[in-house]
Amino acid sequence: GGGGGAPAGDDEISDELLRELGLSAQEIASARRQQQRRTATRYVTRLQCVKAAIDLQLRTLLSEEPATRIGLIAFSGDVTVHGDAAAVPRTIAGDDLGSWERMAARAKECLPLFSRSVQTASDDVTRCLRALSCDGATALGPALLTALHIVAESKAAGSRVMLFTDGRANVGVGDLSAAGVASTAEELRRDLSQDFYARAGAFARAAGVSVHVTSIRGDDCAMERLGAVADASQGNVDIVDATELRERSAQLSHNPIVGTHVHARCLSRRGVTLSTAPRSAANVEAEAEAAAGGANVLEFELPVVSASMAQGVFFTVPEAHASGALPIQTQVEFTTSSGARMLRVCSDVRRESTVRAECEASSCVDTSVISLCAVQQSASLAHSGEYRAARLNLIAHLRLLQRCMRSREQQLHYSRFIEQSEKLDSFMRRGAQREQALDIETRTTTAVATGATSASSSPAAAAAAA
Repeated sequence: GGGGGAPAGDDEISDELLRELGLSAQEIASARRQQQRRTATRYVTRLQCVKAAIDLQLRTLLSEEPATRIGLIAFSGDVTVHGDAAAVPRTIAGDDLGSWERMAARAKECLPLFSRSVQTASDDVTRCLRALSCDGATALGPALLTALHIVAESKAAGSRVMLFTDGRANVGVGDLSAAGVASTAEELRRDLSQDFYARAGAFARAAGVSVHVTSIRGDDCAMERLGAVADASQGNVDIVDATELRERSAQLSHNPIVGTHVHARCLSRRGVTLSTAPRSAANVEAEAEAAAGGANVLEFELPVVSASMAQGVFFTVPEAHASGALPIQTQVEFTTSSGARMLRVCSDVRRESTVRAECEASSCVDTSVISLCAVQQSASLAHSGEYRAARLNLIAHLRLLQRCMRSREQQLHYSRFIEQSEKLDSFMRRGAQREQALDIETRTTTAVATGATSASSSPAAAAAAA
């Protein structure tokens, strides 16, 4: 793109005025250059922003993980597998796009295209990336399935699939066009358990692969469906401005996978309840068992763990079992990138207190844990459609963090919480508006159907009125 200045006559008058003000020729020329820079406009497309983000990832991998194998898959109305760009790309199209089994078979055939490391393939992949053009349709589901099956067949646990999209999937498996979307909010929640993306997420989890989904703000990508893949595989979901893609891509590149097939075991003394969710009806039975003196052990599994990932564990201590000290032990078993199975054991003792002001004034308050758990709780509530409860939870923790904020580090955690909360709240508002629109549409349809039934059941009255 480009821009222009004012007409020549205007420039002459302006120069004359500037000379009358006592500016030298050099100062006038400098003022002209600044004016041209201000009036110049640079336009970039969304595809250019995606290319810049992927290019940055390639360069980051080249400097930090040069032995990592890479590959490029492009999708529009079909799926084009470029791989490491060493051979002729393969295109998957037609009826194959609508079948999980056929897509898996085609992906297996493309496995030889992913044989080179970023150290040897980066230049070719970059040239291939720059030559990409965009089309109308969006075969997102087939492209995702192709990537997952290629990684699974390569036995490369700990791999990452970075999915960039600016549109709603509308071709092949995972079609999210109007014909394939639930008509009511209740159907939407019910269908999630049987959704293609939930199945893809379970497949990624079993293969030890994390899927990171990034869409461009302003486009309706049905992120509530795509997010199921990221949630199941411990990946990230982001909705960003096109110009922010490069920065977000850099953040993901500096967050390597450090372990796969993780099994965690948390232990504490009897009478204490442990859970991965806040106190709710779902764990009341566990609390009753702990209160009765049962052994208190919490076990859970994670498909992959990245360098910056954290998992919240909640401890509930009934007043009758308070002892002033809370012993905790965490045992984490995981597989490294080399295939070795490792076990790490961490033990600690935390002081208990039932005085709220005392706890909040303590220098031991870890605001990073509080903010993390708050976002996780609200995200879980929003996923269940409880948007009001999710937003109230964010507000309550916001005030808690404000009361605990004393050090510079806690201020930083507070700022990050604000940033994450704003993104989540924006997503929840859109979800609530969408559900409200679906409910209104459903009630309208029901009212019309009821009216039609009433009219048809009394033809005589209808004729008399006519």
